[in-house]
Amino acid sequence: MTVTYDIFPDRGFMIVWYAGRISVDDSMRVFSDSTRDPRWEPGMPVLVDASEATDIDINFNQMLGMSHRKHAVIAQGPRTRIGFWAPHDLAYGVARMYASLNEGDACQEIGVFRDRDEAMAFLGITNCAS
Repeated sequence: MTVTYDIFPDRGFMIVWYAGRISVDDSMRVFSDSTRDPRWEPGMPVLVDASEATDIDINFNQMLGMSHRKHAVIAQGPRTRIGFWAPHDLAYGVARMYASLNEGDACQEIGVFRDRDEAMAFLGITNCAS
């Protein structure tokens, strides 16, 4: 399991990387760490790179609970755009399920893409070498 993140305050966005087997605990740990990071700003666009995720250990109830916990933090700031880059079927399907659970949420807009450039364009990120 590897879930890591980095924040680029000069560019105004954050990247979360998922690699290997991912659990709800992994995702929530990085969410908690990143939103307490002094470089993080509410409303900051987030690119979720799930291109290296090989297994995602989550069920519907866990995803719903995770969505509610994340919403409680995100709702305190301006609307957040989250773009998932998920080129493989498993990660794409899980990201679509997460996006569907959050559809209509005024606090966040979630896009799921198989193409990295499309995910970055959705977020307004250009020339990202990471």
